[in-house]
Amino acid sequence: MENKSFNVLYNNAEKLKYEERCLEQLKKYLLKQGYPAESFHYPFHFDSIYCDLLISNPETNEPLIYFEVKTKESMNNGYRYYQKYKSNISNALFYLIYLDETKELKLIKMYPSMPFSKFMTILNSNYTSTLPLYKEIVKEQFILEKEKKKKSIKKKRDLFSLWCNGITLAIIILFILELFDVFRWTTERIVIIVLISFIPVLPLFAEIKIGDYTFKRKKQD
Repeated sequence: MENKSFNVLYNNAEKLKYEERCLEQLKKYLLKQGYPAESFHYPFHFDSIYCDLLISNPETNEPLIYFEVKTKESMNNGYRYYQKYKSNISNALFYLIYLDETKELKLIKMYPSMPFSKFMTILNSNYTSTLPLYKEIVKEQFILEKEKKKKSIKKKRDLFSLWCNGITLAIIILFILELFDVFRWTTERIVIIVLISFIPVLPLFAEIKIGDYTFKRKKQD
């Protein structure tokens, strides 16, 4: 029992030393590529995502790159981990890193559509991916965020246009029904129709004021 406990402690200590060596080499490489030290966060854990090092934009706090340390023998576990959580990574990059037989740092840049066979080919070839310069990745993220906002605005405009068309059609139908004595306009009905008609577009507004009351949409973190 004592030998087993000693082996566990020894293995854990060796693992920590290995991770420290990986991260130390990675840190030097990142600084050389222009990444500011204040952008380093390790280890990083948020929601379902865990990584040994996260690089974020200090000005916006947006994630830029996730790094996960593995041994070469356990890189297939890293591949499965990435495939499991890639949908939560958004526009950030993801790298698996390890030390080869010569203790040299190796990086593999992961892609959402990367098949396992290609991953193993890259791993067995001892190839290492390059890291973009800090200013390049910040610029790329800015462009991606700008495109994301444009799509979001377009989606809201399309929804608002659809809502306007729907309201117009509904009013026309109600006027036609009134001509045939099927429907009658009353103050209560007008108020109810207005309130109900605004429900689908409430998420489009950051703030709505009704009389002395102001309703604000809760900001997402």
